[in-house]
Amino acid sequence: MTQHRTREDLFPCPFCGCAAERHDIMDEEPANFGGSVIQCTKCLCSTRVIFGEKEGLYEAWNTRATSSLRAENERLRAATQPAASPSNAVRDVLHERERQRRVEGFTAARDDQYKTGELRRAAVSYVLNTLNSPKAFDWWPWDLAWLKPHGTRRDLVKAGALILAEIERLDRVRMDQESRGDG
Repeated sequence: MTQHRTREDLFPCPFCGCAAERHDIMDEEPANFGGSVIQCTKCLCSTRVIFGEKEGLYEAWNTRATSSLRAENERLRAATQPAASPSNAVRDVLHERERQRRVEGFTAARDDQYKTGELRRAAVSYVLNTLNSPKAFDWWPWDLAWLKPHGTRRDLVKAGALILAEIERLDRVRMDQESRGDG
């Protein structure tokens, strides 16, 4: 005699962690008619199609992923969650961006004047400098007196702040276009 099983008897999906349910194939693909699968309600991964008494159907779902796969899935899920607070690197880039605004005078209005990639070129220049590339100076869009390399990490922080400034500028252009109905 086959014991009646419920959805609560099923483990969560080992890949996405969502609930699973039994799916009986009655009117779909003829080759699978009469078969059953257990399928995740979100990512749709499933067991193989089982025919006949289907006594091993729930066990096929509940035992198909090893505990190490589940542990790896949890590790990956945790790694993709945003950090509770920004790292030192993120804070340093944001502080540098603020310094560029206040000390160097690179306000939003000034940044908006750079329409031919100057902010991107300046960022590239700092990155190339970290690689000791002689091309670093070729990419610098302004007077070389404004190029102030200070070592790999500091130059990467400056490049990050310049990239942030360019992204902000592009966002302002897009918002302006949308407000005028151009975008």
